[in-house]
Amino acid sequence: MNDKLPAQVTKIASLIGLDLAMMLVEHAHGTDGTGVVYFPIHPRHGQCLVSLVGLSAAVKLSKAYGGQTIILPKCRAIYRARRNAEVMRMAEAGMSNRNIAQAVCLTERQVRNVLAK
Repeated sequence: MNDKLPAQVTKIASLIGLDLAMMLVEHAHGTDGTGVVYFPIHPRHGQCLVSLVGLSAAVKLSKAYGGQTIILPKCRAIYRARRNAEVMRMAEAGMSNRNIAQAVCLTERQVRNVLAK
């Protein structure tokens, strides 16, 4: 799955792990988010980055990006791959297409398309 990540997110994932990197991307884009993330030079408790990824990971990021503001890409391909894997898992567990669609915010037709792949 890492081969679908943009280079910038791959570098962040190498520093703090894939799960925290994806959490950072999700937070940056949020509801109508712009993808902008500021990396403080000296991370401290109470700062947004520290609250999101923890002090240890924030320190690692600050060593690489301290003082910079970066626009992170959305990583649609990896989100889609994760969502599709979740759809497959739910189907294998016996959930109906309707329930799967509601759980992952897709239409039933989209669920059928994912399951047909």
